[in-house]
Amino acid sequence: MPWWLLLLLAFAGQISALALVNAPPFAVYQHYKTWPDILRSGLLPVTIIAVELLTALIVLTRHRAVVRWGARALAKPVRAVLAAGIVLFASFVPADSIVRSLQEAATSILVTAASALIVLALTLTIPTSFTESLGPRVGRRISLPGRSGPSAEWDRTLPWVVACWVVVLGAAASWFAFERLPHIDDSVSYFFQAKYFAAGRLFLPPPPDSAGFVVSQTLSDGSRWWGYGFPGWPAVLSLGALAGLPWLVNPILGGITILLTHDVVRRLYDRGTANVTVLLLGVSPWLIYMSGEFMAHPLSVVLTLIAILSLLRAVAGTRWAWMALAGASLGALFLTRPIEAFLVAPVVVGWAIGPFGARLRLRDLVPLGAAGALVAGLSLPYTNALTGDPTYPPHTKWADATWGVGKDRIGFGPDVGHAAWPNIDPLPGHGLPDVVLNANKNLFMTNFELLGWGCGSLLLILAAFVAGGWDRRDILAVALAGAGTLGYSVYWFNGGPDLGARYWYQALVPLVILTARAATLLTDRMGDQGKGAGPRVATFVVLSSFVGFLTVMPWRFGKYHEYRGVSGAIRRLASANDFGHALVFIRSADREDYQSAFSLNPATLADSGTVYVWDRIPDARTRIIAAFPGRTVWIIERGAVPGDTLALRAGPLPPGTLPP
Repeated sequence: MPWWLLLLLAFAGQISALALVNAPPFAVYQHYKTWPDILRSGLLPVTIIAVELLTALIVLTRHRAVVRWGARALAKPVRAVLAAGIVLFASFVPADSIVRSLQEAATSILVTAASALIVLALTLTIPTSFTESLGPRVGRRISLPGRSGPSAEWDRTLPWVVACWVVVLGAAASWFAFERLPHIDDSVSYFFQAKYFAAGRLFLPPPPDSAGFVVSQTLSDGSRWWGYGFPGWPAVLSLGALAGLPWLVNPILGGITILLTHDVVRRLYDRGTANVTVLLLGVSPWLIYMSGEFMAHPLSVVLTLIAILSLLRAVAGTRWAWMALAGASLGALFLTRPIEAFLVAPVVVGWAIGPFGARLRLRDLVPLGAAGALVAGLSLPYTNALTGDPTYPPHTKWADATWGVGKDRIGFGPDVGHAAWPNIDPLPGHGLPDVVLNANKNLFMTNFELLGWGCGSLLLILAAFVAGGWDRRDILAVALAGAGTLGYSVYWFNGGPDLGARYWYQALVPLVILTARAATLLTDRMGDQGKGAGPRVATFVVLSSFVGFLTVMPWRFGKYHEYRGVSGAIRRLASANDFGHALVFIRSADREDYQSAFSLNPATLADSGTVYVWDRIPDARTRIIAAFPGRTVWIIERGAVPGDTLALRAGPLPPGTLPP
């Protein structure tokens, strides 16, 4: 069978697999459809997957000698059983019944096997002469792992090209999928903070009607009105707000992630491994869509990479300056996501002074600690300004007021957490069952989102785990991946299904590094065994990434466009009607409609521009009108009938007019 036909079948198989997935644009975990639903919706996807699997098995029987040899070369029974257990554990999120969960597990294993086998069959079908000659041709353009000597022709430009690629794709995701608006409660609050930070405020005076300006994760305590988030990310986002391009900040941070990762990996390993790592990052749906939203996670990854790169530079440069920069970056990470600072800092510092790391001296940690404490200490006056107590963070005050005192905290116990999100956190309290369920959800999403491979994005790492061959250079990536995943077990919430396993986002770069390393290890192992199998590992990686990127990226757009009900409809109404200096009442039972409008408010309610208020309490209208004199009045309304859209109902009404 010609290789190009197998490639088309691989595409058709992954498209069919995605057609079996139920991934609505809400904060719910994606599941495969139930078997009755699959039967009702048509058997074409199932038929294509069955043909894909059957074809792959037929082709592989023709290469059974190579397959048996490969299995023997890599087989280590205990490790293989552990790897198989991880694959099964990551294959699905438990559903609402045991029967449905078992059905979904079977569907997932079948689909994953079909995808893995068809790409393997395609890899073995491509002529050996082509795969063996491709490496030298590519090697003349870019350095490949293990290469020594002078740089190749495109080595210097490659990371910049990939960085620009990520910026463009992240910006496209922000513009088209997310419509330049924050969609998640956290990011709506972050953007609110960023705007008043850009106006030179640490908080705002309370609004004229708290119920009319309420969104989740903001608090008006009678004297101050503020967003609950830690100040690091809003401070950076405020630079975009000042420039009028806040939606472009995270795409730029995505590009910076590429450049920093390349420099870090080049110093830890070699330029070839760095090249492969950033090429894989450049097709990661997780990286690109996270770079399109307004969440804090891209900044936290950049700060971690700056800290690591600074330590690597400290070995060969002015130590006190680079150590101070590393400490400042970790301090800024504390201001951005404190839990991640506590997870990352011990790993980075331990690696810096450890025998398998940078081997810096203990006294070199003095500037790191001083700079880190100085930057992290900025949280104390900030917290005191908002809550009146430097040890009582705004996040905690908001959580205590919303869920009950002490519910949102690190640790275990029956009183930890809340019952507001049963679809995400089904068990009360936080204990070992919650740890297992949270790990399952995040591992499942990571396996899907990391690279978009139909065979599972962690497959290559698991294969290399079975084969062995890792060395001391891999300790940092393994430790960071472990800290960014296992460390969150002490927290009751798993992060939810927004933008992948977002609480595990610190593991993104380490896992991609380990994927690049796994490809190298398996290539070396196969090459040592003969039969021309070494170059085929790279072929498998390229084909899996190619198919995954071209299928998952557009498919994910369907989930993130108007995600959580937030859309650009109100912005379009404002543009079409030229609201200008106006007061707009939003009449809708859906809080998402007001979230869409809230993010369009000016930095402070006293600034010029359009002010949007949620028209929830008729008795408050007089007070609201009086608080905004000189503004024309408009009304946007969503009908009560299902399917009704937002529409302009009245306006412009003269300033001071009480809306009907």
